Amino acid sequence: MTEQMTHRVLAALTTADLDEGSAADALVRFLAISWSAFEGAPFLLHLASPAKNPEQEHDQHEPILAPLERLIRRGQDSGEFDATLPSGGHH
Repeated sequence: MTEQMTHRVLAALTTADLDEGSAADALVRFLAISWSAFEGAPFLLHLASPAKNPEQEHDQHEPILAPLERLIRRGQDSGEFDATLPSGGHH
């Protein structure tokens, strides 16, 4: 079920054109899609899955986090976001 939701979110992110317009506006679109996913599948907030190793967790979340990290770096490069903060979880 979570794989299905990941594919839906990825499709929505693709249509959101996160590389277009200001980074701040794109971030708002990203967040709206994310919250919409949780509203449509609230079970995602309460998953009681077995503990996974960090590599499995990374692989599961990477398709969603990669566009977000790219968006944050774009905003930092343009001066819209604070460049002193880390852009993602790979630091």
